[in-house]
Amino acid sequence: LNRVEAPAKVTTGLHVIEYLLWGADGSLAAEAFADERRGAYLAALAQLLVNDIGVLTAAWAPEVANNYSAAVVAMDQRNALGRAFNGMAVLVGYELPLRRIGAGLFPANENFQPSPFSGTSAEDMRASFDSARNVYFGTGLDALVEAQAGAELAEKIRLGFDRVLAALVDLDAPYERFLAPPAGSAERMTAEAAVRALTDLARDLRQAGNRLGVLVVVPGM
Repeated sequence: LNRVEAPAKVTTGLHVIEYLLWGADGSLAAEAFADERRGAYLAALAQLLVNDIGVLTAAWAPEVANNYSAAVVAMDQRNALGRAFNGMAVLVGYELPLRRIGAGLFPANENFQPSPFSGTSAEDMRASFDSARNVYFGTGLDALVEAQAGAELAEKIRLGFDRVLAALVDLDAPYERFLAPPAGSAERMTAEAAVRALTDLARDLRQAGNRLGVLVVVPGM
C-alpha cells in the first residue's frame, strides 16, 4: 500500500520504523508492543530497509564488473559529467529545498512529504548535502570548473557550498518546529534562508554544467 492511495501515504521506510518504535511524539508506551502485529510489521520493515541498503551498496561497490559503478566508469566523459552535475543540481535545487525543507514550510502541498516523526531529519539533510560536496570537491570537478568555466564562477560555487552548509547548521532546533512555522519566527526565517542558499547554488551548478557542454535540468527552475 506504500504511496498507493496518495503520494503522502507512506507505509515503508526509516520514518515509518521510527513511528512504530516511538510514536508520533516520541513517548510510545512499551505496552504497545504487546500487539504482535506491530512487532511483525516492524520486523518486516526493518528487513526491507536492510535489503534496500544492500542493493544500493552493491550498485556502488568498487571493482565489480557489472554494477552501476562500473557502468559510470565506462561511460563517455560527457555522459558521466552530465550525470554528476544533474545529480548535484537536482539534490540541492529541488530535493532538499522543496521536497524536504519546503515540505515543512508548505504542508498543504500533498506531493511533498516532511518527516514529522523523525528525530534525525536535520542530520539527514546535512548528510545528503555532504554527498554533493563530496562529488564536487572530491572528484576534481571544482578544478575542472575553474579551468574551463571560469575562476569567477568556480569561486561563486565554492562560496555557495559554504553558505548552504552554514544555513543547514542553523537549522538547530528540533525539526518538528520547522513544520508549518509561523511567519516571522526564527524557524521559518532560517529555513527560508536555507532554501535560498540551496537554490542559488543549484543555479550556479547548472550554469557551470552548461559551460562545460552538458545539459542540467532542475525541476521548477
